Amino acid sequence: MEETIRIQKPITFDDSIVHSEIHVHQPFALSTFKNNDEIHLVVQHQDLCLLPSKISLHIHGKITKDGRLTAVTVTKLINTVVCHLFEEVRYELNGVEIDRNKNVGITSAMKGYISLSPGQQYSLENTGWLSKDNELTDAAGNFDVVLLLNYVLCFAED
Repeated sequence: MEETIRIQKPITFDDSIVHSEIHVHQPFALSTFKNNDEIHLVVQHQDLCLLPSKISLHIHGKITKDGRLTAVTVTKLINTVVCHLFEEVRYELNGVEIDRNKNVGITSAMKGYISLSPGQQYSLENTGWLSKDNELTDAAGNFDVVLLLNYVLCFAED
């Protein structure tokens, strides 16, 4: 037993990655988006090593009715409401599709209910995962959500 407890090798630390950066990429069309519009985010920096589990979409906006008045007093948002804005999400690398998710709102909600603990659900409130008394909008109808890629696509979980 004493032989198994003795450690013969010194501790080694992997310090090959000593720096990380956050890069912001805008979609090609910076105008307002309508129904059935495609949003492409293209990263053309070939010297970057991306970590898909840390990729996120920052979505902010305002809920209005007919473009005039805020509709917050009569509107109740559902869980993963921002995911319902997307019909499909794809991740491609060099033109090869790595992962795809259709019906993003439904599949992300099902995945969240099944695989997330209550503590994890609480930590995802800024992604649009609503707890019992949490509201996504403020009094003026503004919302600000950071949607994590690992929450929407399965390949980015690790």
